[in-house]
Amino acid sequence: MLVLRPDRHLRRMQRERSARAHGYVIRDRVAKKLVLCCQRLNLAADYINTLQLGGRVSAASLYEAAKYGRDVHRRWQVTRNALDETAACFERARREDLDAKAVCVVHPVRLTVG
Repeated sequence: MLVLRPDRHLRRMQRERSARAHGYVIRDRVAKKLVLCCQRLNLAADYINTLQLGGRVSAASLYEAAKYGRDVHRRWQVTRNALDETAACFERARREDLDAKAVCVVHPVRLTVG
């Protein structure tokens, strides 16, 4: 996991071993406190649950939100992207929610930050 400072930007994300070639960007729609990118939604759900932001989140519900592209969660918006587009989508989400904490739930070796 990597928390990005406001002056650092995600440039690229490499595929994790045994992961698919896509990434997810998860945004907190209600409080606008968190923008998260990952390749595995089960790790994202675990991280969100450790923050105790109100209610538990399951990986299955995040997959549903990503699969159907509609608002399955009242709080969490999930966008599925091709892996090479995930960094750009994550940075766009960060610009929209300037005060949000930016987190990458990916092994740091797989990230290019500039």
